Amino acid sequence: MNSCSPSPSQQNNLAIELLFQGKVAEAKALFREAIANTKNVLGYAEYVTLVVPSSSPSPKLRGVLLPQELKEYQARQDRCAIPMFHKVFVTPEHVGPENLDLVSASIFYNLAVTNSIGKNECASYNLEHRLYSLSTEMLNASGYFHDPSCCLLLLALCNNIAQSSFCDGRVDETRAALREMLYLLESRPRDDSMEEQDVQFFYLNTLLMKHCDQMQSICSPAA
Repeated sequence: MNSCSPSPSQQNNLAIELLFQGKVAEAKALFREAIANTKNVLGYAEYVTLVVPSSSPSPKLRGVLLPQELKEYQARQDRCAIPMFHKVFVTPEHVGPENLDLVSASIFYNLAVTNSIGKNECASYNLEHRLYSLSTEMLNASGYFHDPSCCLLLLALCNNIAQSSFCDGRVDETRAALREMLYLLESRPRDDSMEEQDVQFFYLNTLLMKHCDQMQSICSPAA
């Protein structure tokens, strides 16, 4: 990548600016370009993960709520039992290759959220589910998975995996994601910047595990 070109992290933040200007298509294109550039920075054809040294400082992510005008579809989604988490993540402007796991995971998540804009409740969420899963895999394979600064991103991923799975009728995957979210809430240290209203949002959604169990019993064949 040309030294004068924006970094993947800078492209991510530029895409978020486009999103807040209502330029959804342009934002999607730039998120995709940022993902491609993370591969170029690493010099591999396929994405590979880097284990972050324990001495490396943790870059800080900042969750920002989508503007109201981009949530005109929310009334349709609200009829889904599990509401989507509507924050996207701003990444640090200047990060090294050792931080690329976290940046890439954030970009995949942001692209999935952006791709959901304008969808109706009957649409398939297969692509979004795959993007969320890729983001989770990157964090699982990196040294950031247990870092408190990533807790909000992990919770957002669990919630939106549950939401996309539920919309596509994958009850077992929905339940597994909600259980993981509850585990994170109850056992993992959180970054001080996490807002209490976000914590309450996630806790309320974990209560829907009982709804998943009821759906499973209805859908299961009689013995």
